[in-house]
Amino acid sequence: MTMIRSALRTVLRFLAKARAETKEEIQAALRRQDYEGKAKPVIDWDDEEARIGLVDELVNDALVALTILQRSPVDSELHAAIELLATVAGQDVEWDKAKGRFRIRRGVAKDRTISTVDTQVRHGRKSKHGLFDGYRAHVAVDPKTEIITEVKVAPANVPDGEMAVALLPELQAESADITAIGDTQYGTGATRTALIEAGATVIAKAPPDVNSTGGFAKSDFTIDLEGGTATCPAGQITSHVVHRAGRVRFQFPASICASCPLRPRAPHLGGVAA
Repeated sequence: MTMIRSALRTVLRFLAKARAETKEEIQAALRRQDYEGKAKPVIDWDDEEARIGLVDELVNDALVALTILQRSPVDSELHAAIELLATVAGQDVEWDKAKGRFRIRRGVAKDRTISTVDTQVRHGRKSKHGLFDGYRAHVAVDPKTEIITEVKVAPANVPDGEMAVALLPELQAESADITAIGDTQYGTGATRTALIEAGATVIAKAPPDVNSTGGFAKSDFTIDLEGGTATCPAGQITSHVVHRAGRVRFQFPASICASCPLRPRAPHLGGVAA
């Protein structure tokens, strides 16, 4: 709620300087007329219906403003403010068809914008319970001298492994002979591939082979990539391969999996990614 109000207030502020007539048109169409102030809207915050009603009003006001602003071109500064308004007005809500109104949806949007002041800041996680907002510093250190050789800063939701190549600009030299030593975050298949393709030798512990749902892990299956088969813990063999988003997934027949006593521990949809 706060971000929608803040984003709409910013748009109105820009319009007041350059396009006063457009601002007046938008304000005349808004359901609420309290966007100039920064205080919380006056509603009964203990009443769930009042809170949902406020969400619906704010989203509809944002949509009205965006519709009016579509009619004519805008400069880059105002365009950025409009994009931010569109983002925060849509990322956390859904249409309640039964009630005919907008409401806050369950779940969190991917790469969610969490601030209208610093639009690059993101939610981050150090552990299951160690949550933080902001940025994450990625650091490379020479293991012999312990001198910091590179520092990169990225939004908090960018995994360590994605910054691995950027932390080693030495790899750009033709004669580079670099050994990258990292923790588990640098041991994923994607990060290893990126580093190796860039010319580095990788020393990193592989992530633990677990199934987050408590079922069988990939290591419980016998996967023969050359033969194109996968054998499940129950001894069933499949050669049905599904290629999706650059990954290979072996799919087991639903008719067999449905009656298997091990089905509760099987991966989602009876398949395993190779």
